[in-house]
Amino acid sequence: MNEVFSALPRIAGLVFGAPWMIRPEFHRDALVPQLIAARNAPLRAYDDDESDRPTATQRKLQDKLVLAATDDWAITDDQKRARIAYNVSRRSGVAQIYVDGVIGKGLSGFDMGCGGVCVDHLQTAMEHVAEHKPKALALHLNSPGGTVTGVPETAAAIRDFADSVAPVHAYTDTMACSAAYYLASAADTIHAAASADIGSIGVYCAVLDSSAAYADMGLTMHLIASGKFKGQGMRGVPVSEEFLASLRADVAAQADRFFGQVIGRRGDAIEREAARRSAAAGYEISRESWAASIMQGQSWTVADAPEALTDGVISSRRAHVAWLEKSLAR
Repeated sequence: MNEVFSALPRIAGLVFGAPWMIRPEFHRDALVPQLIAARNAPLRAYDDDESDRPTATQRKLQDKLVLAATDDWAITDDQKRARIAYNVSRRSGVAQIYVDGVIGKGLSGFDMGCGGVCVDHLQTAMEHVAEHKPKALALHLNSPGGTVTGVPETAAAIRDFADSVAPVHAYTDTMACSAAYYLASAADTIHAAASADIGSIGVYCAVLDSSAAYADMGLTMHLIASGKFKGQGMRGVPVSEEFLASLRADVAAQADRFFGQVIGRRGDAIEREAARRSAAAGYEISRESWAASIMQGQSWTVADAPEALTDGVISSRRAHVAWLEKSLAR
């Protein structure tokens, strides 16, 4: 692993030293091997040159041409700029946005080439969709979660969209865990396929202390820093208890925000499930104790998940959109 830290210090530091809201199994079995493989892969670049972009008038004309040719507004320059898949149905008024990949903020072309999806692009996509005045938004999620940064603000943006533009309905037929569930909880409803994975509510951070390995090799890393926390986490530097305590406090604070979001948005459903379980068990289970029991970082397939975490089972994305269209037609 040291060679990865040497070759990709910024990415490796992010993977191993930052607070994450991601399913741990994905972090261990997919993200880390992907990082190692990407070290020798060619960099995937994105076109950020604005000189060849159409003018606003040309973009509006393109949108009209697409709308005239098909039922859905599909691929326009605005969508390419957002760098995230979305569309708006002219026929039904249902918009769809797709969140596919590990969630992060301010991601580079390299990050996205490694499978990341940027919350900045998600917010841009919502802005573009809002211009078309949809009747509802289907937020399709396929993500194990991601980094903490940007997720609370994006959840607030989803909530603002729901309050000011159109209702938002989250759906997954694969996985909506951790940071992805954080985003889903901001929606008006959450539906999922029975075999999809949800949950993993919580925050964690892993720090590698490689100082013993360096000592075994006869190497000593001398850290010269302006403060007791500056430079902590660098390879070969002993990790101090004070630094670990500061990380624990940060993780706890981020987790409290996550828990507050879920309880604030799903509190009624949690209370109803706690009451049902109290009746079945013959003793009282409070909303708070039931909420605490289902937010320990565990994840489930939807068929086995606590009922409070979703609003029901729908078999596919297409079926979810059909359900929305039928709801709007009433």
